Amino acid sequence: MRTGNKAALVTGASRGIGRATALALARDGLDVAVNYRAARTAAEEVVVEIHAMGRRATAIQADVGEGDEASRLVARTVEQLGGLDVMICNAGVLEKAAVLDVTEDSWDRTFRVNVKGGFLCAQAAARHMVAAGAGRIVFVASSAALMAEPHLAAYASAKGAVISLARVMALELAVHNITVNVVLPGTTLSGMASTSTASPEALQRVLSRYPLGRLGRPEDTAAAIAFLASEEAGWITGQTLVVDGGCMINNDKHNVLQFGSRSLSAA
Repeated sequence: MRTGNKAALVTGASRGIGRATALALARDGLDVAVNYRAARTAAEEVVVEIHAMGRRATAIQADVGEGDEASRLVARTVEQLGGLDVMICNAGVLEKAAVLDVTEDSWDRTFRVNVKGGFLCAQAAARHMVAAGAGRIVFVASSAALMAEPHLAAYASAKGAVISLARVMALELAVHNITVNVVLPGTTLSGMASTSTASPEALQRVLSRYPLGRLGRPEDTAAAIAFLASEEAGWITGQTLVVDGGCMINNDKHNVLQFGSRSLSAA
């Protein structure tokens, strides 16, 4: 990677995990491009916080699901920050529906942002990193990619595709000293978790699945992303890091209790 100041681009960085990641990278000494689609004010607030840390930052509007905009986003990052060493593909959407109710439009929207958007940004960033001789790419997927969750057919499928994409990119880009990894957060206290924790009863049902007894904070995932973006993670590539408070190890028990009892009551 470059000597001197390093630069990162974080998509979907105006809130939640993206915001926490932009701030974490700035604390680690990186300059940061804060991507947003519509929340300009929130993105500019993140920029102000990064400036207060003594790092350079810029807010760049782009719809990552559009090829021209993804390319422009990376180009503007390089232009304004002098390079691009770390690409964090975080932007995503979540729409819940039972399998029989998922619409074609919803399916396409989910894949357009979560898979296509990540691919376009990572591809554009990788082209620059190949020329520079090094780089870090981190995708933010979801633990839902590895667990069967009702009403998440499109979302889980898209996040599973992200894992496969990252593994192929890691294999192809290793020769250029570019690492590619994926972080899989569990339920996190951000906008996407609002529907599943809207009531005390719903919150308790979700909490019962987490051995550590709490939901994730954006900072939990941001810390994992920052590690994978660091020099210390230089020999880690093609990996998926689950950050879920132990939910994954508790999943089999959860499924037995939830679906087993449902089957008995139906009988």
